[in-house]
Amino acid sequence: MRSADPQSSPFPGAILSVPIASIVKIVCENVPELRPIAVVMGTDAEALPRIQSE
Repeated sequence: MRSADPQSSPFPGAILSVPIASIVKIVCENVPELRPIAVVMGTDAEALPRIQSE
């Protein structure tokens, strides 16, 4: 097994984290049980009252 190179670049992780987080947020927005997670991840100020009323 090869060990991770300590000099490897952090940029691939930084580049991939944004689309992965976006996918997770979209999934959470469309699953009612996970909607509170989407609210925490996002900035939709109108979503919180909708979640509390459900």
